[in-house]
Amino acid sequence: RVLVVPHLCRDISPLNDWRALAELKAVLREGDYGVVHTHTSKAGVLGRLAAASTGVHGVIHSPHGSIYLAGSRIPGVPRGGVRLRLLLASERYAGRKSGSTLTTLSAHEKGTCADLRLAPAEGIHVVPNGIDITRFDLSSETRSRARGDLGVAAGDRLVLVHAARPSRDNT
Repeated sequence: RVLVVPHLCRDISPLNDWRALAELKAVLREGDYGVVHTHTSKAGVLGRLAAASTGVHGVIHSPHGSIYLAGSRIPGVPRGGVRLRLLLASERYAGRKSGSTLTTLSAHEKGTCADLRLAPAEGIHVVPNGIDITRFDLSSETRSRARGDLGVAAGDRLVLVHAARPSRDNT
Protein backbone atom coordinates (compact mmCIF):
# COMPACT_ATOMS: atom_id res chain seq x y z
CA ARG A 1 0.00 0.00 0.00
CA VAL A 2 1.37 3.39 -0.96
CA LEU A 3 0.28 6.33 1.15
CA VAL A 4 0.69 9.87 -0.11
CA VAL A 5 1.48 12.60 2.39
CA PRO A 6 0.10 15.61 0.51
CA HIS A 7 2.07 18.34 2.27
CA LEU A 8 5.45 16.57 2.28
CA CYS A 9 7.46 18.33 -0.41
CA ARG A 10 11.08 19.25 -1.05
CA ASP A 11 10.84 23.00 -0.44
CA ILE A 12 11.04 24.31 3.10
CA SER A 13 7.64 25.68 4.05
CA PRO A 14 6.89 25.92 7.77
CA LEU A 15 3.13 25.66 7.24
CA ASN A 16 3.31 22.71 4.84
CA ASP A 17 6.01 21.05 6.94
CA TRP A 18 3.81 21.33 10.04
CA ARG A 19 0.90 19.84 8.08
CA ALA A 20 3.12 17.04 6.75
CA LEU A 21 4.23 16.22 10.29
CA ALA A 22 0.58 16.01 11.38
CA GLU A 23 -0.24 13.80 8.37
CA LEU A 24 2.68 11.47 9.14
CA LYS A 25 1.59 11.21 12.78
CA ALA A 26 -1.94 10.32 11.67
CA VAL A 27 -0.62 7.57 9.37
CA LEU A 28 1.55 6.12 12.15
CA ARG A 29 -1.29 6.24 14.69
CA GLU A 30 -3.65 4.41 12.30
CA GLY A 31 -1.23 1.57 11.62
CA ASP A 32 0.63 -0.86 13.79
CA TYR A 33 4.14 0.10 12.75
CA GLY A 34 7.18 -1.37 14.43
CA VAL A 35 9.76 0.28 12.17
CA VAL A 36 9.95 3.61 10.37
CA HIS A 37 12.72 3.97 7.78
CA THR A 38 13.30 7.50 6.53
CA HIS A 39 15.43 8.81 3.69
CA THR A 40 17.02 12.23 3.03
CA SER A 41 17.20 15.16 5.40
CA LYS A 42 13.78 16.80 5.37
CA ALA A 43 11.71 13.63 5.20
CA GLY A 44 14.06 12.17 7.79
CA VAL A 45 13.47 14.98 10.26
CA LEU A 46 9.70 14.92 9.86
CA GLY A 47 9.44 11.12 9.78
CA ARG A 48 11.65 10.63 12.83
CA LEU A 49 9.76 13.27 14.82
CA ALA A 50 6.45 11.65 13.84
CA ALA A 51 7.77 8.22 14.88
CA ALA A 52 9.04 9.52 18.21
CA SER A 53 5.78 11.25 19.03
CA THR A 54 3.66 8.19 18.18
CA GLY A 55 5.72 5.63 20.07
CA VAL A 56 7.46 3.86 17.18
CA HIS A 57 10.77 2.67 18.63
CA GLY A 58 12.40 1.09 15.58
CA VAL A 59 13.62 4.10 13.61
CA ILE A 60 16.23 3.90 10.86
CA HIS A 61 17.41 6.92 8.89
CA SER A 62 19.39 6.83 5.64
CA PRO A 63 20.59 10.34 4.80
CA HIS A 64 21.96 9.50 1.31
CA GLY A 65 24.72 12.08 1.47
CA SER A 66 24.66 15.41 3.22
CA ILE A 67 23.06 18.73 2.42
CA TYR A 68 25.32 20.31 5.03
CA LEU A 69 28.67 19.95 3.28
CA ALA A 70 30.32 22.90 1.60
CA GLY A 71 29.59 22.77 -2.09
CA SER A 72 26.23 21.01 -1.78
CA ARG A 73 23.99 22.31 -4.51
CA ILE A 74 20.54 21.01 -3.70
CA PRO A 75 17.60 23.19 -4.80
CA GLY A 76 15.82 24.79 -1.87
CA VAL A 77 18.66 24.19 0.59
CA PRO A 78 20.45 27.30 1.86
CA ARG A 79 24.19 27.27 1.14
CA GLY A 80 25.13 28.52 4.58
CA GLY A 81 24.17 30.88 7.35
CA VAL A 82 21.55 30.69 10.06
CA ARG A 83 18.96 28.77 8.00
CA LEU A 84 21.41 25.96 7.24
CA ARG A 85 22.51 25.81 10.89
CA LEU A 86 18.84 25.56 11.94
CA LEU A 87 18.33 22.65 9.53
CA LEU A 88 21.38 20.89 10.94
CA ALA A 89 20.14 21.48 14.49
CA SER A 90 16.72 20.06 13.57
CA GLU A 91 18.37 16.97 12.07
CA ARG A 92 20.41 16.41 15.23
CA TYR A 93 17.32 16.92 17.40
CA ALA A 94 15.24 14.45 15.36
CA GLY A 95 17.99 11.86 15.73
CA ARG A 96 18.20 12.29 19.51
CA LYS A 97 14.42 12.46 20.00
CA SER A 98 13.73 9.31 17.98
CA GLY A 99 16.83 7.35 19.00
CA SER A 100 17.24 6.52 15.33
CA THR A 101 19.95 4.36 13.86
CA LEU A 102 21.65 5.81 10.80
CA THR A 103 22.65 3.72 7.80
CA THR A 104 25.13 4.90 5.20
CA LEU A 105 26.45 3.41 1.98
CA SER A 106 30.14 3.92 2.76
CA ALA A 107 32.65 4.44 5.54
CA HIS A 108 33.25 7.95 4.14
CA GLU A 109 29.56 8.85 4.51
CA LYS A 110 29.58 7.37 8.03
CA GLY A 111 32.52 9.62 8.90
CA THR A 112 30.72 12.65 7.48
CA CYS A 113 27.59 11.90 9.55
CA ALA A 114 29.69 11.41 12.68
CA ASP A 115 31.64 14.63 12.02
CA LEU A 116 28.35 16.52 11.63
CA ARG A 117 27.18 14.92 14.90
CA LEU A 118 24.05 13.50 13.28
CA ALA A 119 24.56 10.46 15.50
CA PRO A 120 27.36 8.96 17.56
CA ALA A 121 29.70 6.85 15.39
CA GLU A 122 28.55 3.65 17.13
CA GLY A 123 24.96 4.46 16.06
CA ILE A 124 25.90 4.70 12.38
CA HIS A 125 26.08 1.51 10.35
CA VAL A 126 27.51 1.05 6.87
CA VAL A 127 25.26 -0.99 4.58
CA PRO A 128 27.09 -1.11 1.26
CA ASN A 129 25.35 -1.57 -2.07
CA GLY A 130 24.52 -5.21 -2.70
CA ILE A 131 26.50 -5.60 -5.93
CA ASP A 132 29.66 -7.66 -5.70
CA ILE A 133 31.85 -5.87 -8.24
CA THR A 134 34.61 -8.48 -7.91
CA ARG A 135 32.45 -10.69 -10.15
CA PHE A 136 33.04 -8.36 -13.10
CA ASP A 137 36.05 -7.82 -15.33
CA LEU A 138 36.82 -4.13 -14.80
CA SER A 139 40.13 -4.07 -16.66
CA SER A 140 40.88 -1.03 -18.80
CA GLU A 141 40.93 -3.31 -21.85
CA THR A 142 37.38 -4.52 -21.22
CA ARG A 143 36.20 -1.00 -20.43
CA SER A 144 37.69 0.41 -23.65
CA ARG A 145 36.11 -2.35 -25.71
CA ALA A 146 32.69 -1.79 -24.09
CA ARG A 147 32.92 1.98 -24.67
CA GLY A 148 33.77 1.33 -28.30
CA ASP A 149 30.83 -1.07 -28.67
CA LEU A 150 28.52 1.59 -27.22
CA GLY A 151 30.03 4.46 -29.20
CA VAL A 152 31.07 6.35 -26.05
CA ALA A 153 34.31 8.36 -26.05
CA ALA A 154 36.98 7.59 -23.44
CA GLY A 155 36.51 10.89 -21.57
CA ASP A 156 32.70 10.80 -21.50
CA ARG A 157 30.88 9.85 -18.32
CA LEU A 158 28.96 6.65 -18.63
CA VAL A 159 26.23 5.34 -16.36
CA LEU A 160 24.59 1.99 -17.02
CA VAL A 161 21.40 0.75 -15.42
CA HIS A 162 19.92 -2.69 -15.80
CA ALA A 163 16.19 -2.85 -15.29
CA ALA A 164 15.18 -6.43 -14.61
CA ARG A 165 11.93 -7.60 -16.11
CA PRO A 166 9.53 -9.29 -13.71
CA SER A 167 8.92 -12.96 -14.30
CA ARG A 168 5.53 -14.20 -15.45
CA ASP A 169 4.50 -15.13 -11.92
CA ASN A 170 6.04 -11.94 -10.40
CA THR A 171 8.25 -13.89 -8.03
